[in-house]
Amino acid sequence: RLDEQGKQTELYVYGRRGVSYYKYRNRDIAGTWEGNTDKPGVEVAEAISKALVDAYMKSDEDGGVSELYIVFTEFINMVVQKVRVLRMLPVEVIADQPTKINTDQNAEASPLYAFEPSVDEVLDAILPKYIQSRIHECLLTAAASETASRQNAMHTATENARSLIDDGIVATVNDTTAANPDGIVEVTETAGLPRVGVSPAAQELVADNTFPTSGGSSGTTFMMFSALARNDITDIAMIHVDTPQVQALPGFAAPMLEAYGAEITEMIPVPAGTTDYQQFVLAAE
Repeated sequence: RLDEQGKQTELYVYGRRGVSYYKYRNRDIAGTWEGNTDKPGVEVAEAISKALVDAYMKSDEDGGVSELYIVFTEFINMVVQKVRVLRMLPVEVIADQPTKINTDQNAEASPLYAFEPSVDEVLDAILPKYIQSRIHECLLTAAASETASRQNAMHTATENARSLIDDGIVATVNDTTAANPDGIVEVTETAGLPRVGVSPAAQELVADNTFPTSGGSSGTTFMMFSALARNDITDIAMIHVDTPQVQALPGFAAPMLEAYGAEITEMIPVPAGTTDYQQFVLAAE
């Protein structure tokens, strides 16, 4: 909306998903904050408000901004949440009704007041606190909205799973590409719907309603180790994706390999996203 009005915008983003969203689209971000989005504290509200007020107080030549807006999800109730755009600065002043002048000469005279410190000093002290409290309020209501939205989504998914049972579905087979396998397990387990795990995630290995048919990628890796050792291949070079989890595998596999008289002699890490493995195979040979 601001772009349509010809205004140049600077983004300040709170939350991992928002940061990822704009970075993926190559949008410039002036400031980011992540973590504790489910229970935002006063500290993060203070950090955000300080950055925003500092940007507002700067001149245009120094890269300052002339208006501050906050976009958040407003919690209405457990069913309804709405996206709101709230202008923080400059503060909108609502004019009072015109004061009527009392011309009665016998009327009591209105007292005069002297203010100390000055109005400017008071506003300089109050404005940052006002912005901080409003931002904290918006973060809290956004967190409540997120919780309500998740609960509604989980309730709907569970009801859909129960409807599968009513339709005669006796079990589901897991999707190895599922974006949220733990969430799927929670839904099917709550609904009492059995789930056959082809390549189970961690939670599926312990869920009461899941019946895994394999040990997943880790189990497959251990079986490969034992198969190589049983075929008298005792020196093993492991080409692996460069992640801490995979790097820890040799420590877990060492006792089993020693029982077969084998060992992992070399670990060859492959950067994530690699499609040509030839150089890594040559390194292993």
